[in-house]
Amino acid sequence: MMIRITTLQAQLETVNVGTGANSRNGDPLRDAFIKVNRAIERLNVIAPSDDEMILPSQVTIPQLPENYTPDTLLVLRNGRIYFTTKAKLNESIYPVLPAEFKKGDYYVAPNGNDTNPGTYEQPFKSLQVGVNALSAGDTLVVRGGLYMTNYATGVADLEAMTSINNMDGSVSDTFKIMAYPGEVPMFDCRAMNGNSASKVGILLLNSSYWKITGIQVTRVDQITSSYGGTGFFVYNSDHITLDNCAAYINGGPGFECRNGVDGLRITNCDAYSNYNALSSTPGDNSDGFDLGYVNATSLIVVEGCRSWNNGDDGFDTYQKPGKSGNYYFRHCWAWHNGYRPDGVTTAGDGCGFKLGADPLGTYTTTLRHLTNCLAYNNRTRGFSQESGNVRKVIYNCTSYANKAWGFSFYHMETPDTVRNNIAYANIDGACEDEHYGLDTRVLDHNTWNPGTGVTISTADFTSIDASYLTMPRASDGSLPSAIFCSLAAGSDMIDNGGDAGLPYNGADPDLGYVESDY
Repeated sequence: MMIRITTLQAQLETVNVGTGANSRNGDPLRDAFIKVNRAIERLNVIAPSDDEMILPSQVTIPQLPENYTPDTLLVLRNGRIYFTTKAKLNESIYPVLPAEFKKGDYYVAPNGNDTNPGTYEQPFKSLQVGVNALSAGDTLVVRGGLYMTNYATGVADLEAMTSINNMDGSVSDTFKIMAYPGEVPMFDCRAMNGNSASKVGILLLNSSYWKITGIQVTRVDQITSSYGGTGFFVYNSDHITLDNCAAYINGGPGFECRNGVDGLRITNCDAYSNYNALSSTPGDNSDGFDLGYVNATSLIVVEGCRSWNNGDDGFDTYQKPGKSGNYYFRHCWAWHNGYRPDGVTTAGDGCGFKLGADPLGTYTTTLRHLTNCLAYNNRTRGFSQESGNVRKVIYNCTSYANKAWGFSFYHMETPDTVRNNIAYANIDGACEDEHYGLDTRVLDHNTWNPGTGVTISTADFTSIDASYLTMPRASDGSLPSAIFCSLAAGSDMIDNGGDAGLPYNGADPDLGYVESDY
């Protein structure tokens, strides 16, 4: 039996506790302790007291039988070994967790059992069983590890590993699903049963006020050319927050929303290597974030998210008449989208940020807001209007080394404001701007505008090493340091911008997606 206990601060080490052929006084756990003590003596390590010993960083002792569940546990913590009871162990762990962590009403763990009561000591095994147990305001805590599931529930022409269906919370009683702090739950859905509908990892349907934190979904495979696979799907649901989640190697979009969605917040999430190989155009409709067909009054906020190596676009806001939401993209990165898994062969459209198509034709309200975003090395355009017939603002973004235009506006004239942006080394050019004689779009303080006085070279950037983009996130889930394409000291793009309502250092705003400290 493997006892593994980890927290953000305690950093409890792993202790293998299991079978000893000869157990002193019939107690294999005590026998294991004696063996550890002897090992310590050989290492000349001094024990401060009878029940506390300074240990090396890891200790392995013989395995106990699977059915051995003593009240006394052997725990290695911060290099020390302890005897403690299960109850005292729980009490000692919780105080070191982050202050915002709420003890769960229910728990799920890879070694749980769905006949259990779902407590910390006796968790459920299936996420769906945990969800079914919740009432508004409850928290379901998911322990880290790999979950291999073959379960699927059929809902609305979909088959989902976990379906949250017609479950409404409120502002004061929000449902919560959260990873245990310091642990990573990963749901591998390749063995989901059924083959007559599109697959979804986690589906939110006709529900409201849910927050899901720290969950990873992978291998929601495409079954046929007609049926794809989506990691997280929000459908006709409002006030949903997805935070610090990841969707990768799925047979369709990583994150998707459709119809009646409002108040959706996606923060600090990653979508990568999603690809639908069986579609008529392989890779088409496997965006990292496919956020479309929402109502005209809907609010969608995407912040601190990364999208890379997906078969179609990084971020796509495709709409239809009467379905044009209000989108905010803040501090989001999109790179190397639009290729098959070999990284070279053409797949879907391959835009970093696709801001249409949208035939609404209303300009009194700005419906696309992009600030401090990065598009790099996408198969076609970095930032693309894509027939988005709505008003847009694009402030302090960077488009570098994309295979078509850095910024592209075509098909229709819209009164956009495009300011403080960098376009560099994009194959077709910095900005494709067609005014059709109307000239209502405002483009100023961008690197390609006359009078800006900017000459760009790689020396203007701290680094153009793209490996920085995939660095691990910070412990709070936020993006790693934005070193890639940040401005080097002395660049003429520092303090060269115009007011965009964003915070800045120095005399004036910098250009590009990172404000320097210079």
